[in-house]
Amino acid sequence: MPQPDVHRFYESSRAATKIVVVDLGFLGDTLHLIPALWEIKRHYPLATLDVLTSPLGAEVLHLAPCVDRAWPLELHPDKRTWREHAQVVGALRRARFDVAFNFGGNDRTIILTGLTGARWRVAHAAGRRHFWNRWLVPHWVPRQDPDLPVLEQRRLVLAACGCALAPARYDLKVPEADRQWAAPLVPSGALTSPSTPPIPSRNGRSNTTPSNWRPSGATGPACAWWLRPARETASANASANWPPA
Repeated sequence: MPQPDVHRFYESSRAATKIVVVDLGFLGDTLHLIPALWEIKRHYPLATLDVLTSPLGAEVLHLAPCVDRAWPLELHPDKRTWREHAQVVGALRRARFDVAFNFGGNDRTIILTGLTGARWRVAHAAGRRHFWNRWLVPHWVPRQDPDLPVLEQRRLVLAACGCALAPARYDLKVPEADRQWAAPLVPSGALTSPSTPPIPSRNGRSNTTPSNWRPSGATGPACAWWLRPARETASANASANWPPA
């Protein structure tokens, strides 16, 4: 499946002006995607960077300044409709992207990557192999070591495409109004994201599990953003219940 010229992908596509990343992850997957997005932005400084993601992923990506637009695609079977999916695909094709990246390799995202119509398309061979994979995505990066942290696997996909990697970074930014509201509720210092995230060692996979994450570093700004709906709900409830009986 891997193409012999995948290492020249960046060299061939470096003049691109419109890029889309197809990644339908939720909270954890989207956080792991952000360092790769910064690498794409660094290597394609003149290009707009869009991401097709889940509604939850879109909320996370609002914190990442490197993302110009997040396209939310409803994944819940009780909420999504084929018509809505067709509308999103149509909008993606009308956007006329030059490059499409796929870091996950699962069937749904591979199909969507092909449907973007981007001139240059590349995917990580981390999913199932089908005869039609190459029809949808011409360039494939061999599966990366699954024992590595997910964020490093995704960055290494870019390295395989010919990108020279810099230290991983998140640089998330919380809207000031949300930062001020969340400050009393989030531990001191947790609302400041470091320029580089802590990278677990090869055998330190437990550091990347949700049970060991703390509301600091990259997750601190996300905590503040996630508390925003609680603030809005509390404000709405207070208005609805005033004046008291």
